[in-house]
Amino acid sequence: MNNIGSLLITGGAGFIGSNFIEYILSQDNGYNEIVVIDKLTYASNIKNLELYMEKIIFIEGDICNEEIVKKVIVDYNILSIINFAAESHVDNSIVDQKEFINSNIIGVNVLMNQAKEYWKTKDSNYCRFIQISTDEVYGSSNEDDDLVFTEESSLNPSNPYSATKASADHMINAFINTYKFPAIIIRSSNNYGDLQNEEKFIPKVIKRVINNEDIPLYGEGNQRRCWLYVKENCKAIYKILKFGEVFNVYNISGKESITNLNLVKLIVEMIDKESDIKYTGRIRHIEDRLGHDFSYRISGEKIYKKLDFLPVIGIKRGLREIIKVKN
Repeated sequence: MNNIGSLLITGGAGFIGSNFIEYILSQDNGYNEIVVIDKLTYASNIKNLELYMEKIIFIEGDICNEEIVKKVIVDYNILSIINFAAESHVDNSIVDQKEFINSNIIGVNVLMNQAKEYWKTKDSNYCRFIQISTDEVYGSSNEDDDLVFTEESSLNPSNPYSATKASADHMINAFINTYKFPAIIIRSSNNYGDLQNEEKFIPKVIKRVINNEDIPLYGEGNQRRCWLYVKENCKAIYKILKFGEVFNVYNISGKESITNLNLVKLIVEMIDKESDIKYTGRIRHIEDRLGHDFSYRISGEKIYKKLDFLPVIGIKRGLREIIKVKN
């Protein structure tokens, strides 16, 4: 058995997790086993992993279950963990927070406690816990400022979803300070790409354009988001897994930002040009979401300088790849 042991990926049947599994299996990653835990909620799909089942160990389970987590970590000599498991839909968190608290806070605490106990007997140089957080924990920039958040910026979440992710980040920092727990926090821009659940903004818009249905848009659609193609995010996460320094935070920023309204118009234009579909629906402005953040702006300077990562895929190229898949 080599020194780096096995890798545990939680939430691996979800959108980013399954894309990451595809990427890491294409690399000479060196792990004894790649073990995946997923409780297979509505936002995950076992079909996302069907091409890789012979190369991974899949376990259906909840990261809040201490017995399952402990058994997996011990039985497979897990020395690295990447936690993709999360409830992530902001609209749902506004209606009911219970599942968000369970998965995004309690689940993270269970993973860290079980890893901490097992890693006491291991060489800490080979152990690392990577938390997939979000740029939303920094809160919103305003329309009339140029505020850009760095890894040193204070956390100021403004909706229940981002509050649970920020809570987990604070707990991880507490473990780092108290136990010297070998953790890394990753905060990425909005991801998009193949296998994303259709409740999310971009796949929802694409589906409605393809089906010639009206597109509901919160408010005037002036909220601005920075979009990161999921395959680029996976490359960055892998670099951090292999070469990042523990006790650190890394932002992964998208290549460009765009308003929600202009993004919808771009999707309609691209599908009209690149398919036989001619969209005849309309953009229907609806009452704005409660606590709707205007913009998330994060700096990617640290990962660029430390790990030489810079996204190269712009929104048009990324959307073109998704539209090919959808058609």
